[in-house]
Amino acid sequence: MQCHASRLTAVALVLFARVAWAEEPVVAPPGAAAPIEPSTSAPAAPLEVAPAPLSTPAVVVPAASTPPTSDLAPRVIPVPSIPPPPPAAFASLDAGGGVPLAGIEGGEVFLRDAQDRIRLYPSARLSLDLAATPGAPDLVGTEGAGALLGPSFYVRRALFEISGEIGARLAFTVGVELGGRRIGSPSDEAASVGLVAMANAHDGRLLPADVTVSYRYRRWLNLTAGQQLLPFSSSNRTADDAHSLPERPLAIRAFAVPWHRDLGLTVWGDAAPGEYLHYELGVFGGDGYEHVLADALPEFAGRITSRPFHALGEGFALSKARIGFSARVGSRDPERVAYDLANVTTGQGWVLWQPGYLDPLGRRTHVLASGLQRALGGELRLPFRLPGGRVLDLQAEAYHVSNDTREAVTGFLTSNTERLGRLAGVGWYGQLSFWCCGGPVRDEAIGTVRPRHVDLDRRGSDAARGREVRRGLELVAIASGIHARYEAASRGGEATASSPSGDLVVYQLGGGAQYWLGRHFRGGVHYAAYLAPDAGSDANLALMPGNVPDRSGVASGSPAMHELTVRVQAGF
Repeated sequence: MQCHASRLTAVALVLFARVAWAEEPVVAPPGAAAPIEPSTSAPAAPLEVAPAPLSTPAVVVPAASTPPTSDLAPRVIPVPSIPPPPPAAFASLDAGGGVPLAGIEGGEVFLRDAQDRIRLYPSARLSLDLAATPGAPDLVGTEGAGALLGPSFYVRRALFEISGEIGARLAFTVGVELGGRRIGSPSDEAASVGLVAMANAHDGRLLPADVTVSYRYRRWLNLTAGQQLLPFSSSNRTADDAHSLPERPLAIRAFAVPWHRDLGLTVWGDAAPGEYLHYELGVFGGDGYEHVLADALPEFAGRITSRPFHALGEGFALSKARIGFSARVGSRDPERVAYDLANVTTGQGWVLWQPGYLDPLGRRTHVLASGLQRALGGELRLPFRLPGGRVLDLQAEAYHVSNDTREAVTGFLTSNTERLGRLAGVGWYGQLSFWCCGGPVRDEAIGTVRPRHVDLDRRGSDAARGREVRRGLELVAIASGIHARYEAASRGGEATASSPSGDLVVYQLGGGAQYWLGRHFRGGVHYAAYLAPDAGSDANLALMPGNVPDRSGVASGSPAMHELTVRVQAGF
């Protein structure tokens, strides 16, 4: 009886387990051991079942895939995926991460942060000059001349600059320089200008160079604010270190744009695709970087250029030809402007015309800017690519200038006016460059001012290899001239015998050769001859060294002056 009771108990337990799980039975595959999972109920005492002759039903174990559910069972909460990082301000961060945080690309030194949000482009430049005036009279001891007409070696300019980009739209430049004084300005503002007024770095005056902030909105609309090159003339819109000559042509730096930098705001951009129409329009203080905001009257300046044959491709001989027009107009307040009209000097600082004189009473009479100041003209550039990869580049500009003036005596510059006059005339130049080996090194910088930018997105590409440091030997020739007339009392007052009225005619002829290694180095020899027919007479207000008595008291009367300059420039 006990044996039969044990068998019945085992069968009842098996049937009870099937009902408790209440699931579809899953039959294990043949040859596989079915896993056994414990019940959630209290464990039963182990049973020992003796073998019986009766047939026992097959034991089916429920599947373990779905455990019993309960309100207290833990829930799995899905974790949201990590969002991607924000896009880089510059695409170089997305280019595989191969761009270092600092380096040199295309000759430009750059530094950037790991997120590529801020980039910095530090730079420095040093220019050394060895200057001589062959054939000049011995003026040692002559007042205002000293020994500066003899051979001299000096630091012409030392520039320290840092540019940068913040994001994809903002750019800035902060530069200071020694030797940034205008050629012809006195080394001391309280001093008068003598016969020689050369600008160099030895006066110790640290002046701001380009100090700007730019916002790039669209290709056709950009803003640049701060002290910058005045948007007038291709030569004036060319950086100092990119000129083919040691200094800008005579007609530009001494007559058309005597103050090449000014404080103001420029709106610029490409109004048509393909460089068909580029514009630069600005409003400025009008008094130059040496007399910032001397009065509250603005000056407006603008330049429009076009490359009409750009779409014809590089195969067309005149594909890079460029024409342009520039204009500026402003006014000077006679009650606030007390600085002299810009004088006319040679490249080494000999004063060809000083706007001032001594009256019969021995008082110093100054010629000051007063009233309207106007200039209008055009530019032309024709670069030709010759067989063998050589390049011939012709540049020419001409401008009509009309500056109203007034004369006042020292000590009464803003209170009294002796007479009202005008200086008006034409300034022009033509320049021819021949690259006998290599190619144009600073071609993209001629007549173009842009916020500095280094394209790091194409490092290692064919385009990047095309931007390797270029080098070449350049031969250059120039002819420039000023044809002007000064009338001391043409607008009011009475002229006297001592007030200088007459023509001002000066020519510059020169040439040179120089070797370029990108923007890092240039070394060259340049010669310039300045001619002033009838200088020192009533027919021409210009003054040459030959019109000044030498040590022996004799004036040669030569209407010519020769200057030789050896320039070595290095920077990064």
